[in-house]
Amino acid sequence: MNRSKLLIAAVTAATVLCLGGCGSDDSYRDTLNSGLSKYYSGEKMSRSEYNAVKSFNDWKSKQGEKTYNGWGG
Repeated sequence: MNRSKLLIAAVTAATVLCLGGCGSDDSYRDTLNSGLSKYYSGEKMSRSEYNAVKSFNDWKSKQGEKTYNGWGG
């Protein structure tokens, strides 16, 4: 698995875990996961999927590059 795919997988997993720990908003998590799948495959998204992916990408861009130790490891 190349570095960018690994980063995407790690960020997606962290997001799912965070959303799961912040209350079980399964609807939003499903919308985000569906939107991310469509985003990476180039499919057309619904407005709610677009908004979820946009918020996620905004959050992701603010995180920047972190080393293993930067993630608390």
